Amino acid sequence: MFIFGLDIRNKGDVVKKRHSFYKKTLSFFWILYIVHTLITFITDGIQHFHRLISTVTRKSNDIIAFLIWIVMKTKENKVYNLLQHLKCLRNISDVKLHFFWIWLSGGVIFAAPLLAWLSLILFLEEKNCQSLVLYYSLRLFSVHEGYNCLVSSAVSLFSNFAKYALRTSVTVLYITVCCVLQNLLNRHSEMGMKKIKKNISPIDQKYCINYIDSYKHIIEISNIFEKVMSLPIFLITIGDCTGMFYGFLKFEESKGQKGIYFESFEFTILFIALRSLISFLCVTFAASSVHESSVKAKIVQEKMTERLLISGQKKDNKELLLLFLAQNKSPLILSAWGFFNFTRSLVLSVLGVVLSYSLLITQILK
Repeated sequence: MFIFGLDIRNKGDVVKKRHSFYKKTLSFFWILYIVHTLITFITDGIQHFHRLISTVTRKSNDIIAFLIWIVMKTKENKVYNLLQHLKCLRNISDVKLHFFWIWLSGGVIFAAPLLAWLSLILFLEEKNCQSLVLYYSLRLFSVHEGYNCLVSSAVSLFSNFAKYALRTSVTVLYITVCCVLQNLLNRHSEMGMKKIKKNISPIDQKYCINYIDSYKHIIEISNIFEKVMSLPIFLITIGDCTGMFYGFLKFEESKGQKGIYFESFEFTILFIALRSLISFLCVTFAASSVHESSVKAKIVQEKMTERLLISGQKKDNKELLLLFLAQNKSPLILSAWGFFNFTRSLVLSVLGVVLSYSLLITQILK
């Protein structure tokens, strides 16, 4: 994340001057990036008003990338504290992250903008490259014929990294934390099931309370994670939905008279749609798996409480009341800033809405 302008290291550490200068320089470029995006959005909307919906959905990726940077910039310390809490909890529960997944995550972060860039420049002709140069330069200058593709390729590389790299890194961070929380809850449930299956000795009340306290500790970390990452993941999910919507919309447009644009940038449109779909599915399944693991943990707690009551041990009424209050709390479920919860049923709902609205907009434009 530091490469793209975010520093989630301990703020108590001594920050080197070159690191501070690097962050300020990137902040300046991020501001230039959003200013350029807004100018091109306004000019493109004026010149091609009939393609306003397409322009809005296409430009949403640029605006969302900037918003993610702004939001994560304000949450740097909170992200650091969250990762430290998770690290301590992983060490206690002996939950490990394999280096393969770490290297794979790093590869995905850099592969996404590179694939977006390649899908754009590999199939462009000189005429399209000239249009891109005029677009990126705000029509203020042009280059000599024969150099348009070289210039547009260099500029589009930086543009795609700004658009996808940080966004992908935040997505990978969210999915990774979800996987860690899922493993923590599964490990916790396994320990409880082993204790229940041992019929040699009854379950002790103190062990049951400690078991539930451990679960509450995991839930507390999960709630911190929800507060810190729910807004960024909401922006990412909205961006993924608009990306899928844009892909469906352009695919339907390609069947009519407006197929020229699709033929010129068909691989870019295909990449946007597929990347958005894969990102949405990965986030949804990772977040919903945390909920499913929490449900399993609650089931184990119910069995443990039942065994405790059957054992006939002398119990303190206050401790029993706290035990039942903890038992009656709903399982953990992650959300996107409170607008919708991540469950497996969300996949079909979102895909149905995106498909329906894209078909509706297509019919209106016709």
